[in-house]
Amino acid sequence: MIADQYIGQQNTLKEAAFVHEYAKNLQREITDSCKIAAETAKNQLQSYREAKSDHRRYREFSKGDRVLILLPQDGNNLFMKYQGSYKIDGVAQNNNYIFTMRNGKRTYHANILKKYEEREPSPPLQPIVENACTEFVRHVEYEEIGIIMLEPKRKEYPKDVTISENLTPQQNKEARDLLQTFADTLGDIPGKTERVKHKIRLTDETSFRMKQYPLPVHAMDEVDKEINFMLELGIISKSTSPYASPITVV
Repeated sequence: MIADQYIGQQNTLKEAAFVHEYAKNLQREITDSCKIAAETAKNQLQSYREAKSDHRRYREFSKGDRVLILLPQDGNNLFMKYQGSYKIDGVAQNNNYIFTMRNGKRTYHANILKKYEEREPSPPLQPIVENACTEFVRHVEYEEIGIIMLEPKRKEYPKDVTISENLTPQQNKEARDLLQTFADTLGDIPGKTERVKHKIRLTDETSFRMKQYPLPVHAMDEVDKEINFMLELGIISKSTSPYASPITVV
């Protein structure tokens, strides 16, 4: 543009000087704007780091501590969960820690570690009646996700209860009579009662149907088994209610 002003036949030297001054001023303003933009970005980055650090928790462990490690689940690397506990064998640099795993020594960063809190031992329970009777309940274990469920058909009755030999004949008879009185209740299948009805009082009569939470792929079959099991026992029933809430896998 400046060259055109200098060599243009219709333009005077005064006009060319004006264009040259305008270009210099524009260059200076662009340079100043870049400096202001860089300083503003620097200040915003510092503010973000300070706000981020307010919610940050520094994790630090020592050799011998037991922790949980965020690891992929067996057979599916898309799902991760805290597993353990594992004992820290050593401390490496940059907040890394050394563990002895089944496939050898492994190093994990503190960001995927969580302190393992051991529960205090519970005090022994004091039995109300000593040496009265013993009840056995068989369970079927589903080892895939560790769910323990009862068998859907009743297999145990009061007559299957073992009465302690330390009882007198009179106490033995009283125990048998008590078991027979509650024969429909004492068993390996959970029962139900119609003496008490639960009412949910709403503050708003507007119905709602919430969307089901996403379920882990490996737990879908077990959820179906649990629902069918509860339907068979009569614990739950099918409903066409306008209200619906999602289930939660525990």
